[in-house]
Amino acid sequence: MSMELHARIRSNLTPDPNYDPIQMIMFTLHRELLDDNNSTTAKKPYMAAIIVKPDIVKNMEGCLKLKNRLLILDYVRSETDLILRFSRYVQHSDPDIVLGYVVDTQSW
Repeated sequence: MSMELHARIRSNLTPDPNYDPIQMIMFTLHRELLDDNNSTTAKKPYMAAIIVKPDIVKNMEGCLKLKNRLLILDYVRSETDLILRFSRYVQHSDPDIVLGYVVDTQSW
């Protein structure tokens, strides 16, 4: 499982977790399983985005139009809900490794 998070930042400042909430976590999961013949078979990887959107009910119809079969869009109401939902994905998929990466010097 690889993941990346995006935070809302103030002006040109470096993100500070005390002030800048996480707005989205995106991740992809790739799984390989052993079949009955002990040969490796790969399940299709999937991507998911967990997005903080406090006014979920009002915008739900527009959100459904963005969904496709390769991308799961999951909306939550707060940063706390975002972290809890991501932890449920991790617990459910039980990946061997979780990795993240820095795409620029402002990631935290």
